[in-house]
Amino acid sequence: MSKQGSASTKRGTLIAEKWIERYRFHLIGTVIIAICWLLSFNYIFQNAVREQLVHQEDERLGLEMEINSVINTYEEFGTYIFEQVINTPEILSVVEEAGRSDEEKQNVLRDTLYDLLKSDYDRLLLYHFKQLQFHFSNGDSFLRFNEPDKYGDNLLSLRD
Repeated sequence: MSKQGSASTKRGTLIAEKWIERYRFHLIGTVIIAICWLLSFNYIFQNAVREQLVHQEDERLGLEMEINSVINTYEEFGTYIFEQVINTPEILSVVEEAGRSDEEKQNVLRDTLYDLLKSDYDRLLLYHFKQLQFHFSNGDSFLRFNEPDKYGDNLLSLRD
């Protein structure tokens, strides 16, 4: 049995060697084509990933520019409001007096300030500018136009 097994193994090896020799160029060609295909696929895939990253970075930069533009517009609008509406002797004197008054007098001055600026605040709302607020140098809130009944809380932890 060992002679037959050994002869069978030799015959199988001979057949495999003849088959490899006969189809050697086909095998080499198939391997070369497979390698070329894999390299091409890898190149195309890497290129697509690179293009996607470039596109995402362009989108991010575009959004960042838009956000900065909106922020700058609101900052300029806020400066305009201060210069044109708030930075007047009448408004500044009410706020200054409130800063050195007792609570009862502050309530009267708060109503006065609210009445002086209510029509301006209503116009600001048309431009989606909702935050008009006065606070003292110690950080205590004096008047929020969006919540006039809420005041006295300290904002130093929330505002510069």
